[in-house]
Amino acid sequence: MHPLKPNRRQFVLGTGSAVAGAALLGCSGQSTAQTTDAGFSAALCTTRSTGHGLNYCLVEPVEVRLADAATLAVGQVLLFNVDDSTAVIVARDDRGFYALSGICTHQCCVLTICDGDCTSLFTNPGNCGATPRGRLVNGAAFFCACHGSEFGADGSVLTGPATEALPAVTVRREGNDLVADLGKLADPEFRIT
Repeated sequence: MHPLKPNRRQFVLGTGSAVAGAALLGCSGQSTAQTTDAGFSAALCTTRSTGHGLNYCLVEPVEVRLADAATLAVGQVLLFNVDDSTAVIVARDDRGFYALSGICTHQCCVLTICDGDCTSLFTNPGNCGATPRGRLVNGAAFFCACHGSEFGADGSVLTGPATEALPAVTVRREGNDLVADLGKLADPEFRIT
């Protein structure tokens, strides 16, 4: 790589920090979107977590509000990404709602989830976006398009190169919304109703 040309991670970090810093100057903690002259949209869809974070990749310790996610039916799942390094998966199984980091533990790519019949995948929905409701399947449920890792519905590694499970994070219900906290680890068995 050319020494003066930043790699993707340096570019994302530098641009994201500058945009987030500028956007936060006018933010009172509410979700807003700002567009620069270049047409880049910097959406703020998180609040700062009081937790310490997940300590892998560039996953930010933030709380993410998922509008209407508490209306997921048993067996449904959503992927929501804040940006290319911070994403969350929320799902509902027969025991309740739970949340996992949506970033692959191998080399930090945003994961994908199965569509309604698992014949294709819902991919990165874009900054501060959510996929349509997918299907939570037995066996491989979450996939890394970058290097092929597969994770079970509980976040366990089924196929490498990833060797670490997806971290479970705390989630709480606020009306029809779920708030996932990517700053606070949870027991993998943690569920809310």
